[in-house]
Amino acid sequence: MEIDHLAYTSTALEVYERETQEVVGRFLSHQLSFPDCVVALQFALARLLPTLDREQFDEVRVVMLANNDTVMDEMARRSAKQKASSDGTL
Repeated sequence: MEIDHLAYTSTALEVYERETQEVVGRFLSHQLSFPDCVVALQFALARLLPTLDREQFDEVRVVMLANNDTVMDEMARRSAKQKASSDGTL
């Protein structure tokens, strides 16, 4: 009986997705600064790209854009909160 080892291992894309979800989660919980978050996401992408087949680029783009949207929404929220608190101190 032959075992399909691929069925039991994560693809590079799945590992990238989990890793970036962790990075974004740490950013959202204020454990990472914005610059550190961006660097961590870039490093994760840099590790992933050499392992990809051309057909996987669209999937990676979806994950990248979702991460970007989440981080940018959080930065806008933080900026609005900071502006509101500084307006209240004037």
